[in-house]
Amino acid sequence: MVVGRGAADLSVGSDSARAAVPGPLAGRPRFSRPDKRVEAAAAATVDASALAVKGTQVGMPSKAGTEARASMGMDEETTEAQRANQRGKESSRQQRWEAAAREYTSAVNLSMLPRFQRPDWAAVYLNNRAVCYIRLQRFEEAVEDCEAALALNTDFWKAGERAGKALLMLGDFERALAHLEHAETAANTKFQETPTARRMVDEVKKVRQLIEAGDSEQALSCIKSIINETPNAFPLEMLHLQTLLACGRFEEALPVCEHLRCSKSPRLTANVACDLEHMHAMTLVGLAKLPEASTMLRNLLRSDPDNQKYQMDCRKVKAMNAKMTSGIEALEAHRFSEARECFSDALALDPTNDRFAALMLSYRAASFQKQRDEVVDSADSVARARKEVEEATAELEKAQRRMVKGNERLQLFLRREEMVRKQFALDEIATEEVPDPTPPHVLFKNEVCQGKWALNKAIDDACQVRLHVRWCACTCMCIDICMHLCVCVGACLSL
Repeated sequence: MVVGRGAADLSVGSDSARAAVPGPLAGRPRFSRPDKRVEAAAAATVDASALAVKGTQVGMPSKAGTEARASMGMDEETTEAQRANQRGKESSRQQRWEAAAREYTSAVNLSMLPRFQRPDWAAVYLNNRAVCYIRLQRFEEAVEDCEAALALNTDFWKAGERAGKALLMLGDFERALAHLEHAETAANTKFQETPTARRMVDEVKKVRQLIEAGDSEQALSCIKSIINETPNAFPLEMLHLQTLLACGRFEEALPVCEHLRCSKSPRLTANVACDLEHMHAMTLVGLAKLPEASTMLRNLLRSDPDNQKYQMDCRKVKAMNAKMTSGIEALEAHRFSEARECFSDALALDPTNDRFAALMLSYRAASFQKQRDEVVDSADSVARARKEVEEATAELEKAQRRMVKGNERLQLFLRREEMVRKQFALDEIATEEVPDPTPPHVLFKNEVCQGKWALNKAIDDACQVRLHVRWCACTCMCIDICMHLCVCVGACLSL
């Protein structure tokens, strides 16, 4: 950039800076210039300043440089700030944006000193640094510098135009439109970004109106198209999250919540963080994760106990969680009617929550299924018991029949025993009345009788042996001998 175009054009080269702006804002044509007389006066001033700086740099005696600065009314701080500004421009031409931002920061710091005599140049330094921040995609800092420059010079249209660009990238379309319209009035020209900002403002309003009207799906389609044009804009991400919650797309909303809560955006203030945490809790409620949601809502209520929205949501989620927990406990204890009643009460607390309603209905269906399974098991148990009873009855009948037969045999044996006992008693009585016959050899003390009785007894025993062993020679001999002896004894008795 050529030195000597005046205070209104001391910023980084406008054409190259515009071409470097990312996204839909790139490629804007060069703006028309303001009043030519202002430019000429400013150019003369800056040319003299450049001459003083150049003289010092090439080795001009310090007295000459001092006289040149004195003739311009410049002090040491102002001169040093101009040098830093020139170094920043050189770095910008080489697209070394970090180095350029550091040089412009040096110029800005010098311009803040009490003895700095050109506050209009301070606005230029801020604007130049804003260009570097835009190229580095540090849009928040760029907006701060542009608004600081506008505070020093309200008619500095370049600062307003660049603030509008940065705000467009941040998704703050209303502020961007306000800056761009003010810059158009100051520059007496039209900017390409202004219609874009105006369209974006209308789109965001349309999204909010669709959400209020209940057409969440159409609102989601609109906000997605806006985010495609302006990605990574914190306000648009927040609106996207609200739209997802309105559509009931909690699975998609959960990662957005987690991403935004980890964001380092300066727009994540304490109030915004509370709102984001509340939306996160509502997302968890939509996913039927009631314990986690209840914990988050209690934490929010501790930080803001007077917030009626937090109080109402906390009470509702607490009641839903209590009913669901009671129902699960009753279901596990096989109290099915009580479990179904708890699930129905929980369902009535938030009937629009599809995920929670599906969970409660599934629990209620599970209670019916478990009760049916118990009935089926009971029927099977009854059938098995009946079969066992039938088998036991059959066994009992068999046992009864065996018992009858055993009884009959017992009675028979008892009768027999009684008969035997009676006979034995009779035998005992007969034995006492009729004594046993006395053998002849005992009754008669005659030796002949005793010998004859012995022979007869021997013959009888031999005959008994012969019954068992028919052809025993010894037996036959014994019988013959005994009979012969009997004959002899008889003959002797007859004599």
